[in-house]
Amino acid sequence: MTKYTVVWEQAAREELAQLWIEASDRNAVAQASDRIDELLGRDPEGHGTDLREGLKTLQVFPLRAIFELDAADRKERVVMISLVG
Repeated sequence: MTKYTVVWEQAAREELAQLWIEASDRNAVAQASDRIDELLGRDPEGHGTDLREGLKTLQVFPLRAIFELDAADRKERVVMISLVG
């Protein structure tokens, strides 16, 4: 199995931090972000759904990540994170 590198854009990291600060269940937010990293790092093409050309979305409750996949360089770039719903 080929590993992929998951990179979070600065804006996505800042939004994740804000979501964690405001969360009533900080543990759920932390676990979801860890799971997103794990799933994208292991098999990004097998997870998430196409959003539009070049972007995919992955939901791990309570978070929704939007990411770009660069299969040639084996990298994903999380460009946006939000709460599901």
